[in-house]
Amino acid sequence: MSDDKTPLTLRQKIGVGLFVVLGPILTEQYWRNNGDLPFIGSVSVWTLVAVAAAGCALGLWLTGQTPGNRLIGLLSGALAGAGSAVAFQLCYGGVNRAGSERWLIHLLGMAPGLLIGFGLLRWTERKSKEAAPPTP
Repeated sequence: MSDDKTPLTLRQKIGVGLFVVLGPILTEQYWRNNGDLPFIGSVSVWTLVAVAAAGCALGLWLTGQTPGNRLIGLLSGALAGAGSAVAFQLCYGGVNRAGSERWLIHLLGMAPGLLIGFGLLRWTERKSKEAAPPTP
């Protein structure tokens, strides 16, 4: 993605913003509005899961710098977005009271998708280093 010497590009910033807004923030709004999405109205939980998965997949796709990284971003973003929405609905679906621990539930729901993404990124980096010819 980037390191301390190279800041995020505009495309990557937009991707991170989409990931956050269409993942946990959208799920929070759905929960606070008792099953209504902003600007859309009443939808099922599975529609929320699909929207969160698609939005997070697009967000992480935008953060990738190479085609391989973008594909990994699509997969891990979809898993993270869907995981966040499903975990939150399983914990708080019918309950209108919750504290700040809600964000922990979002993170725990996203964890499998993000861990798969990080693992695939490290694996592809290692494979590309092994395939690269040695430098003199």
